[in-house]
Amino acid sequence: MKKLQGKLVLIAFFSSLVVFLSVSFIIKIVMTVYQNIGLDSTTELIAMNGGKFPEKSEYDRLENIGGIKENIQYTEELVFTTRYFVVHLDENDTAEAANISAIASVDAYEAKRMAERVVKKGEETGYDGVFRYRLWKLKDHGKIVIFLDCTDVINVRDFVFLVSIAVALIFTLLITLLFGALSKRVLDPFEKNNRKQRQFITDASHELKTPLAIISANAQVLQYKNGDNEWIKNIISQSNRMSDMIGALLSLSRMEEMGEVVYEPSVDLTGIVKKTVDDFTEIFENKHVTVKTDIEEAVYANVNSAQISQMVSLLTENASKYVTEEGDVVISLFRMGRNIIFKIYNTATIDDSVDLNRLFDRFYRSDSSRNSKTGGHGIGLSVVWRIAQNHKGRVFCKREEGGVSFTATISNRIRVKRQKQKKEKEKDKKKAKA
Repeated sequence: MKKLQGKLVLIAFFSSLVVFLSVSFIIKIVMTVYQNIGLDSTTELIAMNGGKFPEKSEYDRLENIGGIKENIQYTEELVFTTRYFVVHLDENDTAEAANISAIASVDAYEAKRMAERVVKKGEETGYDGVFRYRLWKLKDHGKIVIFLDCTDVINVRDFVFLVSIAVALIFTLLITLLFGALSKRVLDPFEKNNRKQRQFITDASHELKTPLAIISANAQVLQYKNGDNEWIKNIISQSNRMSDMIGALLSLSRMEEMGEVVYEPSVDLTGIVKKTVDDFTEIFENKHVTVKTDIEEAVYANVNSAQISQMVSLLTENASKYVTEEGDVVISLFRMGRNIIFKIYNTATIDDSVDLNRLFDRFYRSDSSRNSKTGGHGIGLSVVWRIAQNHKGRVFCKREEGGVSFTATISNRIRVKRQKQKKEKEKDKKKAKA
């Protein structure tokens, strides 16, 4: 449940971050568009007035073409606060003269070079550094380029954008912290219900063990006294099958209740796989199965050895049950990047009704496997899936030519907590206090 809570908190964090950052970028875009409208209106106003910013009397006489007057908040001080310069071009788009009386940061030579550079772009309006420009064709001859200094406008826009980003981050963190604090209360009922379900499975499994053992023992006594018959064989067979099922349920329940898995350093996976293959050799020989192995030597990893042994054994047992008579089994173990791969292939007749995506669901068995003599109970692969999850990996199944393969991956980057050293330090502290 802690993993689910962590995932929900991460979802809340990234969702909030995306939303707030999107709002910040939208604010910047809207501000840019709005400011560009005002700046373009200003450059057009200067162009209409022959290349200089109009005074109040001149402003009143100008026509309100395109609604430029609505886009400018004209004041008497605006004439003195607007920083701009104008460059005149001849018919060949060569800079002739530059009027830099309204700006101090640009000289005439630089102004002319900027104008010639802007003409080559072929755009009527745009940006050249911190200057918003407008290329204007004069009625008599030549052209002028008006450059408007936008330093203050850009600084304000960037400042607002940075503030909005900061606010977005702060609000994202606040929402994440709040969601993290409240999510535990939301998930508590689900956790309690899940815990009760696991406890019920464990208790029921333990309670079923005793009557099942009595039934099996009585059936064996009857078999001993009265000899073999079909009904007693079925009782013993189904008792053993139910015993295996209860054991698998208990194993799965224990793994779910464990919480944190205890990993052991440098476990010999090569040895585990080879031993498992040896244990099933007789079963494969009885079915005249050809077993091929491709097991990499000296494969070590920090894992829970008991769980990995169980996983390899369950997958090998599954192959031994469903492999065809005189068929093939191929068992592989190798490293691949940051993972270790265990793969087992067996020839098999797979019905189209089998849903490979559901094979790892508890108690799932296709109709064909229910009617077979394999004796499976549909829990073993669920245990395999849980073990792979415990080792930061996954397991999947796919059809291959003439059969089916199961591939389990486990991480090769699992860290082992030094629990022994911690216990020793705690003992030393207790002794020191004593």
